[in-house]
Amino acid sequence: MEDDLVFSGAMVQVFSLSADKSMQLVGTFPSGEAVLQELGSLKPDIMLTDLRMPGMGGIALISEAKDILPEMEIIALTAVDDIETVFSALKAGATGYLLKTSSIADIFKAIDDTHKGGTAITPSLACAMVEEFRSYNLALEYQPGAKEKKILQKLSEGLTYKEIAEELGMSIHAIHWNMKNIISKLHAKNKKDAISKAKKLGLIK
Repeated sequence: MEDDLVFSGAMVQVFSLSADKSMQLVGTFPSGEAVLQELGSLKPDIMLTDLRMPGMGGIALISEAKDILPEMEIIALTAVDDIETVFSALKAGATGYLLKTSSIADIFKAIDDTHKGGTAITPSLACAMVEEFRSYNLALEYQPGAKEKKILQKLSEGLTYKEIAEELGMSIHAIHWNMKNIISKLHAKNKKDAISKAKKLGLIK
């Protein structure tokens, strides 16, 4: 399911010209709400959905669609390559995740592979997911001290380095130095990523 009319038209043409008649395009829809109205009667084996479309978001659609047809495979197709979005889509029930920059041929192959029991993940995203799991496992070994926990907690609450320094009786330089170590030990990309990982690991609230 894709809200871009050009893409929808291309998919219709690809399916009509495909030599593989074991797969049939049963419908294209402009919104998640429209999909849910027809899903029960169409009963497709595979659904291709954008994550950004009018009305209902793609993540919500995936979750509700899986409630209606638990056996249906879902491939999320989007311009967003953020790992958090990827994990959210997969957690909601998506089988695969492709970027919109993928060619029509690659998308059709992904549908075919999924139809045969495979999993479709854009290579760049697969590599990013492996790296995310690797860094997460390394971060599990990190046990922050009381001061580092306080700094992380205050940052997650929205305080600035200056405010944290004043509250903890430290210099701004010391806060920056501690945060640099925290980011390194959590194998995080930046401050925001460090806070996110710390929450997932239960280090802060």
